[in-house]
Amino acid sequence: MAPDIILGSDLTYNASAWRALLDTMRALSAPHTRVLYVSAAHPAFLAELRMFRTLAEASGFEWSDLDIKRKLANTADASRMLHLGELRAVELRLKPETLR
Repeated sequence: MAPDIILGSDLTYNASAWRALLDTMRALSAPHTRVLYVSAAHPAFLAELRMFRTLAEASGFEWSDLDIKRKLANTADASRMLHLGELRAVELRLKPETLR
């Protein structure tokens, strides 16, 4: 049985592993699975994330940016977590038409 959530952090630093990462996410996913990816941004992160998004969408994933700062702002741990600066979160789900 596929998991409901796959959670990852700092996964895109090695572009040569992106295809294997997406293949693994796909193998573990079902229509109900949410893949959540969170990372603190570094100078090249936004360009890296755009390239990973392009590959993820070409691999059959739908991509949604999540407003993690707004969600964290309402928690007791927000001040401790938001010191990281630019925090980005995305959700990926398999497109229904790409399921095996």
